[in-house]
Amino acid sequence: MQRKDCDMMKASNQFKVGLLIAIIAGVSQSALAESVELWRDAAITDDQIYLRDVCTLSQFDEAVLDRFYSIAIAKAPEIGESAAISMAGIRRVLSDNGLNPALTTFKGATDCQVKRLARTFESEPNQGTAQVADASGNNGTQHGGRTLREVIEADLGSDAESLGGWVEVVYGKSVGSMLEMREGEFEFEIHRTNDKQLGLVSMDVIVYAQGKEVQRVGVVADVTFVKPTVVAARPINLNATVSKRDVSIVNKSYKRFESAGFASADAVVGQRAKRFIRVGEIVRDRNLEPVPLVKRGQIVQVHSKAGGVVIESVGRVMKAGAYGDVIELQTADRAKRKFTAMVTGPGLVSVGPIHANGLGADTHLALGGEQ
Repeated sequence: MQRKDCDMMKASNQFKVGLLIAIIAGVSQSALAESVELWRDAAITDDQIYLRDVCTLSQFDEAVLDRFYSIAIAKAPEIGESAAISMAGIRRVLSDNGLNPALTTFKGATDCQVKRLARTFESEPNQGTAQVADASGNNGTQHGGRTLREVIEADLGSDAESLGGWVEVVYGKSVGSMLEMREGEFEFEIHRTNDKQLGLVSMDVIVYAQGKEVQRVGVVADVTFVKPTVVAARPINLNATVSKRDVSIVNKSYKRFESAGFASADAVVGQRAKRFIRVGEIVRDRNLEPVPLVKRGQIVQVHSKAGGVVIESVGRVMKAGAYGDVIELQTADRAKRKFTAMVTGPGLVSVGPIHANGLGADTHLALGGEQ
C-alpha cells in the first residue's frame, strides 16, 4: 500500500513538472507568436479596404507580411461614409489566405471604423494655377510663401510647440505633389475629420486659387511628437540622488503627449531614485522622489522670526520632509509640545506665519512658551 502511494505521488509530480514545462513553453511561444492588432479607426481614399489600412501585423516574415498587407478585405464605402471591419472578418480573411489562427495572437479593437475620404484629382493644364500678385508686385512663387506641407505641419504642431517639442509627419501616397503648392499662389483650408492629435490623423484639405475651389483631398498623416527628453546617461541605483553627470538630453518620439518626459535636467537633479533606472531609460517623475532634508526623530534647528529678530531653538522631527514641506515637530524639552514648521534646508526649519499682533502660535511654542 505504501509503495502504491509512492508510485502515485511520483506520477503526480511528473505530471506537474510536465505541465509546468508546457506552460513555460507556451508562454515563451506566445511572446514570440505572430500577432494581428486591429485599430479602432482608420481613414482611406481608395475604393478598396486593404488589410494594411486597418491593422498591424507583427513577427511575420517580410514576404508573408507584404502578401497579407496587399489583401483587399472589403469594398470601400462611399466618400464621406464609414464602414466597420470586424476582428472576426480579419481572422476569416487571413485564414482563407493560409494563416493558422490557432498559432496567431489577435488583439486590439473588436471593430475598426473605416472612413473614406476624397481622393486627390488633378487640375487640367493651366487651370487653377494663376499667379496671384502681392502688394509688391511679386507672384506667389517669387514671394516664397509656405507650402501646403508647412501649413499642415504648423497646424498639427501647435500643441507640440507649447510642450517644448515638434512633430514629424509621414503622409499617405494619395497626397502626391500637392504638398508642394504654395501660399500666395493658392489658399488652403484644413479641416480635421477625426479627434486625434497624434498617430493617424485624417483631415480634408481644400485648395483655392483666386477665391475659387480648385482641389479637394482627404489627407491621412502619421504624426509623431518629438521632444528633447531627460534620460539616464549611466545606471542610476535605487535611492541614489540624481546628479547632472547621471543624465543627458536626447530627442525622443512619442505617440501620446502625456507620455513625454522632462525636457530639462534641472527637473530631476537633486531628487532620489525610487527604483533602478537603466542607461538610456527616460527619467520619469513617477520614478523619483524628493530627497528628505530632515528625518524622523532628528533634532533640527528651528528659526523663529519675531519682527526683525530671528530666534534660534531646536526641535525633534515627527515626520521626514523635503524642501518646502510643512512638517510636525516637538519641542526638545520635557513638555514635548507639538508645532509645525517649514523645511528650509538640511537640518533646518522655519516657523510661521507670524501674526501681525505678535508671535504666531507655533512660534510661541517653538520658543518654549505655554499652550
